[in-house]
Amino acid sequence: MYKSALLCVANGTEEIEVVTIFDLLKRANIQVKMANVNGDDHTLMVICSYGLRLFSDARLVDLKEQFFDVIILPGGQRGSECFQRSSLLMEYINQMHLLGKLVAAICAAPVLVLQNYQIFKEAYMTSFPAFKNCIPKHRWIDQRVVYDAHYHLLTSQGPGTAIDFSLNIISLLCGKLKATEVASQLVLPKDVLNFDVCSTDNKEI
Repeated sequence: MYKSALLCVANGTEEIEVVTIFDLLKRANIQVKMANVNGDDHTLMVICSYGLRLFSDARLVDLKEQFFDVIILPGGQRGSECFQRSSLLMEYINQMHLLGKLVAAICAAPVLVLQNYQIFKEAYMTSFPAFKNCIPKHRWIDQRVVYDAHYHLLTSQGPGTAIDFSLNIISLLCGKLKATEVASQLVLPKDVLNFDVCSTDNKEI
């Protein structure tokens, strides 16, 4: 059975992250829907943090009755602030969490969205390093990618970790074999292929 992903975007979303996530998940045959979270904006186009224009598949409000195997929040400070202002997105993330689905956030999104709304009050996470003081010291982990298995929460640090982040999403949804298959197409350093380093039920990673 195919896996599905809801990839949220907004004006100010980080280009490298959203394009990398979309590309790698599609390589793994994951069905990806890109949802515009720009409030009352009726257009499907978003302007990313450095001016790249992307067309989403639908507005988030039009997908609110659908559920996916993972919801993904790319970073970019302005894009994450837009996510933060969306009560619909917060409701959707909470519903995904209650259903035991994977929630994945990278860069500024773990702090400006998840930590800001205390959605995962006790989960271990990482974020863009400049935001680490916004997460309690005992919960912030300085790793490129962190997976808290208890909360089904995957977080990552920024544009330079977007490939690692995407491969870990694939590994969690489709298995390590599929993630390794996708990684083999990308000419990556060997340490990126270690899908165990991110996992934690406690702090021992």
